[in-house]
Amino acid sequence: MQRYFQECYDLVENGPEPIIITDTTSAPLKSIDDLIQGANTLRTPAAKRLSNHPKVIKALTVVDNRAVNMAIKGLNSAMFSFIEMPVFATREEAVSHARAIVSGQS
Repeated sequence: MQRYFQECYDLVENGPEPIIITDTTSAPLKSIDDLIQGANTLRTPAAKRLSNHPKVIKALTVVDNRAVNMAIKGLNSAMFSFIEMPVFATREEAVSHARAIVSGQS
């Protein structure tokens, strides 16, 4: 996972403009431990470095799993340093929201 964050960071760093990151990955969940491990991954230095990059405007995620959706919303708490990550059911909804952010409507 650290390599994933480093690769994303390198892409952002070398990109020409500010961006909005949309994560549409779907990892199979076998247990609640997988959910907790995923949430804890977002607290790592590599993840924080990426999310705090000056070119990153916002991080969005596309999820069709209710448990994952609830876990992501739970990241916006003191335990996880108030990680705010809007969740969308479809890629189209996320792209529409990203466009609204870029155009200043959100």
